[in-house]
Amino acid sequence: KLPNVDTVQVDSAWVKRLAALLGILRLILLMLALTLGTVVVAVVFNTIRLQVLTQRDEIAVSKLLGATDNFIHRPFYYTGALLGLCAGAVALGAVALALQPLNAAIAEFARLYASEFQLAPLPPLGIAALLAVSAALGLVGAVLSVQRHLRRLT
Repeated sequence: KLPNVDTVQVDSAWVKRLAALLGILRLILLMLALTLGTVVVAVVFNTIRLQVLTQRDEIAVSKLLGATDNFIHRPFYYTGALLGLCAGAVALGAVALALQPLNAAIAEFARLYASEFQLAPLPPLGIAALLAVSAALGLVGAVLSVQRHLRRLT
């Protein structure tokens, strides 16, 4: 027991407010991630579409020489996966650059609640997972584009 202190009352309302705010931020980040994932698929889709249209004559000659569909599709799939991987790397770079200023603002906000809180960078497994998902999204965009536009050419 402390001298001159009769009771200690914990005000947990600020913890509830902070938890609600973090829940809202998580939902916003999830929506942002879904939107950016959709953008990656759309950008890769259109990029591959333009490649298919540009290489239309080469594809026709390859078919005449006996190239299989898999042989023709494969470079487009690789390009789509590579574009998705690059999109993920750019996203990671943007987050890394924004982490320091965000942590400064969050630390100031947390001090208002007599707390310490900061955003941590992704662990290596998280980085690998993000890059794998972004490459998969690029591959999905490439597959959708190749299937749609090469079917029209043949």
